[in-house]
Amino acid sequence: MRSVYTTTMNDFTISEDRNNDLEAWLEYGKKQGWIIPKVFCNTHDGVPMTDEEMTEFDDGGDPCIHVIRIFEAPEQQEQALRNSGV
Repeated sequence: MRSVYTTTMNDFTISEDRNNDLEAWLEYGKKQGWIIPKVFCNTHDGVPMTDEEMTEFDDGGDPCIHVIRIFEAPEQQEQALRNSGV
């Protein structure tokens, strides 16, 4: 069985227009049910959680929820990493 990463990445080729690559990759993830089809703001909307995650959080737990941050330019990533101490 192939991993999700291998399957996903083999379905796409790198082109000169990386915006189209990203859009195609995100669309594929939406169709597979791997990502939320709506962009949300973590600051204002909070991270969408499953019932299990909500229960754990409400019971004082700390569920780990993975989020991918997308930047417009590499310099923004560098600033964010520097500011977060990561």
